[in-house]
Amino acid sequence: MIAFFPELYEDELAYSWFSRYYTKSGYLSLRYALDDLYVKRYVNPDTEFVNELRPEVKELVIKHCGMEKLILGHTMFSSYGRFLPDAKKQEAYRALLDMNGNFNNLLAIPKNRRGTGRTLRYCPLCVKEDRKAYGETYWHRIHQIQGMQICGRHGCYLAESDVSMERKAAPGLWNAESVIPEELEVRMCEEEKEAALAGYVCRIFEGRMPFKSRVSVAEFLKYRLKRPYGSASGVSLCLERLYQDYREFYGNKNVMTETKMQKVLLGKRWNFYDICQLSMFAGIPVEELAAIPDSIADAIKEPVFMQVSEELGLDYELVRSVGEAVLRRYEARERVQRRKRTFAWEKMDEELLPKVRETIALLQGDGVTRPQRVTVSAVTKKMHLPDKRFEKLRRCREEIKEHTEPQKEYWAREAVWAYRKLVREGRPVNWTQIRRLTNMKNVDFQGCKPYLRKHAGEDADRLENLL
Repeated sequence: MIAFFPELYEDELAYSWFSRYYTKSGYLSLRYALDDLYVKRYVNPDTEFVNELRPEVKELVIKHCGMEKLILGHTMFSSYGRFLPDAKKQEAYRALLDMNGNFNNLLAIPKNRRGTGRTLRYCPLCVKEDRKAYGETYWHRIHQIQGMQICGRHGCYLAESDVSMERKAAPGLWNAESVIPEELEVRMCEEEKEAALAGYVCRIFEGRMPFKSRVSVAEFLKYRLKRPYGSASGVSLCLERLYQDYREFYGNKNVMTETKMQKVLLGKRWNFYDICQLSMFAGIPVEELAAIPDSIADAIKEPVFMQVSEELGLDYELVRSVGEAVLRRYEARERVQRRKRTFAWEKMDEELLPKVRETIALLQGDGVTRPQRVTVSAVTKKMHLPDKRFEKLRRCREEIKEHTEPQKEYWAREAVWAYRKLVREGRPVNWTQIRRLTNMKNVDFQGCKPYLRKHAGEDADRLENLL
């Protein structure tokens, strides 16, 4: 059982927080810590986000800082989610709050690059400051931004640790203090522009996260780049000239390809580092990119209305009035369609809830049939539903979570079932017979003892003596 969490430091990864808890708690085995922290027993702790926590752990987290603060201030959401379209960003945020694995498909994480070949990084000067202030260091979010090689605060190169961010790496909770050496080499960046970019990226990352904007980042970038790089027609950008100047500006160092730049400007790519890089090249202040002004929306539409007015020989005010009416109609229709989709999911959620409760009861068993552990996966399989159906069904998902129990508690229920089955059938009641029925190891039996009295009632003493 988890009784405490250590202090959560500024800009600390949630993974780092749980790693420090593991180190300070004196667990004999990593497996015991993972069992206490996470719903899924064989989980590989996520270095950038938060795996699904046990309900009692989530309650402790909420007491310390709240789930909203944990997601916004202690995961990499500010990088992978900042420039997403509003609807997609909000859906990803909800998935992260629910600790739902679907966020991987929603965030702007480079395809097939989730942790591939990466290790947790640190700034040697930040480490020294941490140790002086707190007596220990920790993993900072700001050092894990993909594309970043320099600390935005100190202007020195980041160092690589031995802690893999690979999703298929062996599970671990690696505390930064135990991994980062005492003697550290500091390499300062001599390139002024490279250091300036690192500081620019960091300030964007640390800025407040907007969830509603009238202007997409692609529209904003095109608006700011239109004057120097607009085509002869004024409708599009001269991409070839823009890309050439962009490469020269950064000395052709760590730049995106022309195809990737085109996708960014078309609103089909939302890579955080690339967008920040292009924005600094365009001379956009940090404050504007971090929270794009709504007033830009009118400035973006005005040239389009003007062009239509000139080409068709119509009064500008008439074109603007008609254009804005059409846009309002389109936006209203989109809102209606979104509400309809939401209503359909809510209706399905309500209709399936009684069946979910029946399925949970079947999995838990009636005392005669062998109990099964209640999980989202088990209920989904039993009801013959698509794998990710419950991601959209909030009430059903909460009902399942309410009946989800620690692995050790499930073992206790299995042990009670096996004991009563042997008694009922008049067979010898001993540890060997219970083990054959449950297929559990002795260490599993010992681990389930704290939960026996909850499920065994008057049989608890006899069962404890057997185990």
